[in-house]
Amino acid sequence: RDAELVLVRDALERLADGIGAIVAITGEAGIGKSRLLAEAAAPLGERVLVLEGRGLSYAQEFPYAPVRELLRDWLGAGATTSEARVRLDLKAALQPLFADPDDVYPFLAGLLGLTPDAQTAARLRELNPETVHMRSVHAVEDLVCALAGERPVLLVLEDLHWADEPTLDLIEDLLELTEREPVGLALLYRADREAGSWRIGERARQRYPHRYQELELRPLAADSTRALVRELAEGDVPEP
Repeated sequence: RDAELVLVRDALERLADGIGAIVAITGEAGIGKSRLLAEAAAPLGERVLVLEGRGLSYAQEFPYAPVRELLRDWLGAGATTSEARVRLDLKAALQPLFADPDDVYPFLAGLLGLTPDAQTAARLRELNPETVHMRSVHAVEDLVCALAGERPVLLVLEDLHWADEPTLDLIEDLLELTEREPVGLALLYRADREAGSWRIGERARQRYPHRYQELELRPLAADSTRALVRELAEGDVPEP
């Protein structure tokens, strides 16, 4: 994957220098999409804030699941972190980023699946679902921009072929941030033209071709496969 690694690494280096980027890596399950991105991002160190979210096959019925994972990654929330702890950490993390954190807190808390308090619930009941979606998208955009004001941000979204429509709509809106902020989006999904994730790649290619890099990973050639096996086995592999 040397050629592919160079292309992705170059895009991420530009991001570290403050230039927005969109990288789409497609391919079948287990072909190495995540590994390629991890290898390319490793040299960035602390120069870029990397946040990861993943689509899950069993979570398609739960809106914004990949975005929820991004936010939990930002907060450092693990699988066993209590809801009360996540709520406190979210409020604390928003304080230095926003003059009025209450503008974004209800919507980010909703994306995180937190149970709203009475005041927040009453506020949300006054809004229709379309407005809640729009305000949630804007809250994520505002958060990403605030974080990018401190250092470049790379949003890694894996298994997007499992993502629900609200998530895909939100990601499509985030593409525009790469034009004006040091923000990168790494979009990893299977090469399935029927999946909604394929639409996101098409929109990025059409609207932001100067930011966009696309790679379709195919099975390794025989010599590359042998080289990989030799490396994993530390060279102790007989030649065929």
